[in-house]
Amino acid sequence: MSVPIDLERLEAETFRSYQHEDGMWDVFMGLMMAFWALGLLVDSTFVSLLMLVPPAVFIAGKAIITVPRLGRVMFNRRRVGRELILVVAVVAAVVTTSIVVLVVAQGFEGLERAGDALFIAMAIIIFTIIAYMLEYWRIAVWAVLLCVSWAVAIYIDRNVGAAAFVASGAVAVVAGLMSLRTFIHKYPPIPAEE
Repeated sequence: MSVPIDLERLEAETFRSYQHEDGMWDVFMGLMMAFWALGLLVDSTFVSLLMLVPPAVFIAGKAIITVPRLGRVMFNRRRVGRELILVVAVVAAVVTTSIVVLVVAQGFEGLERAGDALFIAMAIIIFTIIAYMLEYWRIAVWAVLLCVSWAVAIYIDRNVGAAAFVASGAVAVVAGLMSLRTFIHKYPPIPAEE
């Protein structure tokens, strides 16, 4: 007698494999922290443009490593709905952040520190939502390390904050690369159909 297939469980396992078993989220967060450290130490447009590197590495990693091993996946409506909630939350956070930046730019005394605290809180909230949506709580851990480093840079010392960013980023990248190594050994590339 054949065992019935639990499609919900199979879909959940595929989602987890596709989203974070490859370590790309860890590498993304680690690189982002490293480039923020560089931004604290060097104030230039070129360094600001380097912030495009983490998303580019993430997208390229998914395209070059993950998709050839797992294929393209279409998830159920519930997961697509969760991604829509994530997009709405991020847009709301960006709008709120823009309003705070405009208010701070008007030169209101004392609001700059409050604005920094709001940015830190918002980053934790956004990354926690991302972690919940992706069912990958390591992102929330990286977010806490990112925000602690950010708070150190703002409220204590920029150089110490930059060192905290680099240390946190290095831990995240190493964890991601270890996951990636396991992923590559676990899933060989899917042979191309002839």
